[in-house]
Amino acid sequence: MLIQNEGSTISASLLPAEVPQAAAASNSTTNGIEEINGVKDTTEEPQKYHVPDQWFGKRHFVKVIGLGSGLGGMVLSYKLRRALQKYQLTIYERSDRMSGTWWNNTYPGVACDIPAHVYTYSFRPNTDWSTFYAYGKEIFDYSKTVGAEFGSERDMVFNREVIKIEWDEAASIWNVTLKDPRTGELSHDWCHIFLNSGGRLTDGAMPTFPGLENFQGPVMHSSKWDHTVDFKDKTAAVIGNGSSAIQIVPQLQKICKKVVCYMRSETWISPPIGLGVARVLQAEENGEDTSKIPTDRAALAAVSHSQMEFSEKQQKRFREDPAYHLKFRKEIEGTINAGVDLFIRGTKQHAAAYKAFKEGMTKRIGPGFEDLKEKLIPSWSPGCRRLTPGDGYLEALTQPNVELIFEGVSGADERGLISTSGKHNDLDVVVCATGFKIPFQPHFEVVGRNGLKMKDAWDPDPNCYLGIAGPGFPNYWVIMGPRGPWGNGSVIPAMETSCEYFAKVINKMQMEGIQSIEPRQDATDELMEHIDAFHEGSVWTDPCRSWYKKGQADGRPWLWSGSAFSYLAAIKEPRYEDYIIKYKNHNRWAYLGNGRMKGNYAELYPDHDAQFEALTPYIRNEDVDWQFDY
Repeated sequence: MLIQNEGSTISASLLPAEVPQAAAASNSTTNGIEEINGVKDTTEEPQKYHVPDQWFGKRHFVKVIGLGSGLGGMVLSYKLRRALQKYQLTIYERSDRMSGTWWNNTYPGVACDIPAHVYTYSFRPNTDWSTFYAYGKEIFDYSKTVGAEFGSERDMVFNREVIKIEWDEAASIWNVTLKDPRTGELSHDWCHIFLNSGGRLTDGAMPTFPGLENFQGPVMHSSKWDHTVDFKDKTAAVIGNGSSAIQIVPQLQKICKKVVCYMRSETWISPPIGLGVARVLQAEENGEDTSKIPTDRAALAAVSHSQMEFSEKQQKRFREDPAYHLKFRKEIEGTINAGVDLFIRGTKQHAAAYKAFKEGMTKRIGPGFEDLKEKLIPSWSPGCRRLTPGDGYLEALTQPNVELIFEGVSGADERGLISTSGKHNDLDVVVCATGFKIPFQPHFEVVGRNGLKMKDAWDPDPNCYLGIAGPGFPNYWVIMGPRGPWGNGSVIPAMETSCEYFAKVINKMQMEGIQSIEPRQDATDELMEHIDAFHEGSVWTDPCRSWYKKGQADGRPWLWSGSAFSYLAAIKEPRYEDYIIKYKNHNRWAYLGNGRMKGNYAELYPDHDAQFEALTPYIRNEDVDWQFDY
């Protein structure tokens, strides 16, 4: 058997001994005995079991492939390096550099809708944010800095796009097909474990109405902003009123002769998350009475300018007093986690939010503009679509150089766009703030056990366990897949905890001789049943059109059932009872080995003291945690 690696071809005889080279079969077979989870077909008498000559829990080599070099790929590299031994990780990235959401989205006004001081890796804060909501350039700079600190690039291969992975049951590996986007050249690699750490907001979804290719002016998607276009004194269209459009419109309104907004949907412009915490900080600096500062989100619903700049004095205090900065971060994150009832219909918080949001939007729009209020302010609950603070957006919509068209676009010609009612607008530039191709399935082909194709198994709906895995696809995990906490709070802690979960599973596989592991279908079905039942009472089943529901007003929500914090609790420790486990040896206890521990092998340690430390970890002066050396 030959396995072609990226850049080379390796004979199977030269691979680590742990790479299986069994004959092809639909299930693992040892000595003619089929086994799954240790349940054996005993129609044939097994050969006598022999104790492996190894110490207890000796780790086996594992080869891992990851995908994507954004925030998910960087933390994957970091977490695996901290938690694993005897492994190789290669992360493939289709771009020619480290990439991701904040590399690709550079439109004017681009910013995160989560407060900057909690939009970081939870263990790697940044004291130098200049504003309460970080703009894209600062997030990009933070990511670049942290990526260098982590040394993530050492695990990354650029200009390689994963186009297919296929499970080899006989060898218990994934065969991976790659393409060089510059030349189209194909290459191949393999791994025991595939970890999909690719992002969600990278591939823009262009509108599909006819004629756009005939328009004579510039056309751009928000995720591929053309910075060579001069908008000054131009007439520009902005299609959409989601998060990107809400940030773009106020910027273009200031410089364009006219902005034409095509808005076919209602949307909530939300009060800023955690702004009360930041305003208390400002009051402290100014010597004001902090007890008079409103901290409730509803009380801030009419704030038109939620952005806040941090002074050098505040940044200096964050740098010099880590405990103070930590408390500030915890106050913001705690406010987010405490707000879970906003998303549950029938709660006091939900009712108060609906009233406050509506009153706040009405006040910000101001007197008159009744058509705008009627068509923009939703009848469905806040949170059904992603909440966006929208600094200056409502105010921009009321300016005389902004035309509002509460319809979709039916077509385009050389001069402009045509609305669904037939109204034509002459334009100089078209901006498509029309969202992203959200991958409920991977953008590459996945062929699992027994030839099962994910595009079939996950059609029409994803068959996904905890947003991280799926039955029929062994040794495959994903960060923030369907039914992850996409709209429940900041996603970065979920990325971190997912990577820690993967590391725990891989450690178990290495130490216990596990060949493959995949979620059970019954566990997945029962989880789906619970999440669906939860959403019967959540705001996400209100009749809004959202990518959470594949763009369908009455669609099934593909979010987690509760707060992002509760999702962390759900994936903090793997539930191995929910998995089908196949072992390399027909005896699952083979990892117990020859009765020795690693500490019994003196040649593995530099001196006597190091060896005896490994032999006596439980001997200690205080009741603190202790670990074996494997």
